[in-house]
Amino acid sequence: MEAKAKMRFIKLGQKKGRLPIRLVKNKTVEEALIILKNLPNKSAKLIGKLIKSAYNNLLTSEPALKEDEVIVKSVVVDRGPMYKRLLPRSRGRADVITKRLSHITVIVEKK
Repeated sequence: MEAKAKMRFIKLGQKKGRLPIRLVKNKTVEEALIILKNLPNKSAKLIGKLIKSAYNNLLTSEPALKEDEVIVKSVVVDRGPMYKRLLPRSRGRADVITKRLSHITVIVEKK
């Protein structure tokens, strides 16, 4: 049995969002949350919230599960849309600044 949780349109770049993924993949939910709690990244905090949400989604179908019986199957950070902004420069020119958004998906399953 597996459960999924998604967070969409997050103001976070994909490369920065993918940094903590390797640390939590194939770990139990309990271990993953401890690891993410001690990381300084914004993405670690968001992925931690998402793992808790996916775990709670799994509990709705099987209420007797504990955190050490559930593993993080996959964490995916995909590219979302970009906001484009203009930054004025000299001589009437402008530079385009892109503000990137991400979609994060977490899947947890029973051992």
